[in-house]
Amino acid sequence: MRWVGSLLWCSLCQPAIAGEVVLRNPAMTVTVDPSTLELRVTPTGKTEIMVSAPSPKAGQVSNLQQSESRASWRLSDPGLAVTLDLEADGLEVRFRSDEVGELSWPIFSPLHRELGLLPLTGFQWLTADRTVQQTVFGDRVQLVANFGEQEYRRDDLRVPTRSVVVRWPETGRQLLYTASSWQP
Repeated sequence: MRWVGSLLWCSLCQPAIAGEVVLRNPAMTVTVDPSTLELRVTPTGKTEIMVSAPSPKAGQVSNLQQSESRASWRLSDPGLAVTLDLEADGLEVRFRSDEVGELSWPIFSPLHRELGLLPLTGFQWLTADRTVQQTVFGDRVQLVANFGEQEYRRDDLRVPTRSVVVRWPETGRQLLYTASSWQP
């Protein structure tokens, strides 16, 4: 049985050692950890985007091959072949399994899992230039995103440039998301 999945977003491959794999083209840089399937994309001149959080159950890496625009490897524990092709207009990710089974990918952060189950209940622009917005999910979680070049402040809320503050009004819990970290 063969299962193939793709995500929209070569030259001869050379053997590589297991570790972080980096693929590049003029439009973007893709970084993947073959052992966890963590995948990050950085469009040229832009901030890094996490496509998939790491999975601790991905498996043992073997047969890793890499060129500038292609990487492939096997995850021996689940019997899965993985191929990434970086093309001019996006990234294609393919999985091929030795047997019938189940694969969950991409792996979303706990926040994504929580928000994915809640309805979108509110949205508003907080600045006239529309660089700061607030989104509310299920009346339980508020996200304030600052896409602007200046810090946003309102009452006790402070959102640095190119950041998102996630707030749970009932508990007072708050997280700051920047391109590469979550901070309580």
